[in-house]
Amino acid sequence: MKEKWIAFRQRWESEEELLSTGPSKSEYFSLTIIYAFLYLASGLIHEIGHVVGALLSETPIITFVFTPTVFAVNVNSFGKSLTFARLLGGLFQGAFFLPLSRRYRFMYLVTFSCFVYAVAEAIGFQTLMMLCAFISEIVGNLIVIYLAY
Repeated sequence: MKEKWIAFRQRWESEEELLSTGPSKSEYFSLTIIYAFLYLASGLIHEIGHVVGALLSETPIITFVFTPTVFAVNVNSFGKSLTFARLLGGLFQGAFFLPLSRRYRFMYLVTFSCFVYAVAEAIGFQTLMMLCAFISEIVGNLIVIYLAY
């Protein structure tokens, strides 16, 4: 498998790019293809973070919705604070993207956006949540496309 990957990279890039230490155009091209799937996986991990937060704070979980198009967890506080359950969703999602940011430096923007989203969700600041989601999903994808080009 590694030899096939090297052969693909040699066809795609010049020898100078292949010997560089940073990500190559073929890696960004591959990342362009899988970026949407990474976001589906991170959405699932985000909701799992809410579940873990609800379980740790002993908040009742009302429903789970995990379909191909929607991931959602509904909890009811019954007088308990939902801050921890809300916070863990974005923290889990940011932690999911953190290892990728070691190789792809622009992913620090995505990771930071997920962490800010977690805080905004915990305090209920909807506008900041939408802005963070836009940055991490749309702007992140546009950066990948630009770097692959």
